[in-house]
Amino acid sequence: MASGMSWLGWHRSNLSLRQGTMNMNNPKVVLLGRQPYLPGDKIQGKASWGFRNNVSVKDTKLSVHGACKVKWIVGFGENKMVFESDEAYFDTAVFNDSNTEENLLKASEHEIEFDFTLPRNIPSSFQSKDGNVSYIVSLTVLYSDGRLTFKETFDSTFLVKNPYEYRGPEAPIVLSAAEDYGLCGKRNVIEFDISTTKNNYSPGECISINGFIDNRSKKKLSCVKLILTQRITYTVSSELSQHQETRTKSNIVGTWLSGEVRSGSKMTFDNQETMRVPDVVESELTNCEAINTEYTLKFGVKLPGLLSREVYSDSEVVFIGNNQIGIKSTETESIAKRQVYVLMKNGSFMRL
Repeated sequence: MASGMSWLGWHRSNLSLRQGTMNMNNPKVVLLGRQPYLPGDKIQGKASWGFRNNVSVKDTKLSVHGACKVKWIVGFGENKMVFESDEAYFDTAVFNDSNTEENLLKASEHEIEFDFTLPRNIPSSFQSKDGNVSYIVSLTVLYSDGRLTFKETFDSTFLVKNPYEYRGPEAPIVLSAAEDYGLCGKRNVIEFDISTTKNNYSPGECISINGFIDNRSKKKLSCVKLILTQRITYTVSSELSQHQETRTKSNIVGTWLSGEVRSGSKMTFDNQETMRVPDVVESELTNCEAINTEYTLKFGVKLPGLLSREVYSDSEVVFIGNNQIGIKSTETESIAKRQVYVLMKNGSFMRL
């Protein structure tokens, strides 16, 4: 806020500036071809926008960039600690028209066609509360309406998916457990031995299982489930402790439920289809140092009674790759995220 200006005066002035920035309208980026893109793909598209009034343009820049950002906060007040890390994969200008003299542009629509080849060693797009991998087409225009100088930026994101395939040995995943929860000498045995048909999957694939559940208790089992969990590890370099700090979070990304198992009976599974793997990022998040992903499967049953509890197998690692990516040929249009700045007397830009 300028010295000597009341809050109400500044607010009214700022509101006036906001209304004055409507010289630019309808910013958008159209990307041709398939999404998600693969590393090494050539992106073609066009950026377009309009001016409602005649303006003098000083600089127009269109760039494509990809980066990873991780950030989390621990504590409050004086004990607050911020952990953050940034990885830049590329930042390339595909159009840059900078002039020593301002060009007068009439009120009309304007368009820039562009193409760009993605690097091959980049990770898949990823989004979470504590970290993300994002790819953006960014348009920046520096112009004057004769009274004030403005800088407007428009960011449009696009998706990248890394076609990473499992290269380890093929093997089933075994999920087994047994428990006797009988009291006073009574036998109430629950046992299951389940195995998947393999240990690696792609989004959209169905996980099939074989095996049995043996309910030798006096009550039916009310719930049988298979759970797919995503484990995310974030890593940053700490300047205070001179070593790396990590944070790990787990989320259930898939669940399959089966019917009840009656007392004294056995349920068998013969190549039984369960859940389909959801559209998640691949294991390990290849080519990203700050974020790592891992997936596990576990099988469980719910025990009946007043002290109802669940018995689970150990969690076993399952590999999720992207070797069966569905490619959809389409033209993608996105509304750009808009940010507006005005040039101040001290030479800096203030965001409106």
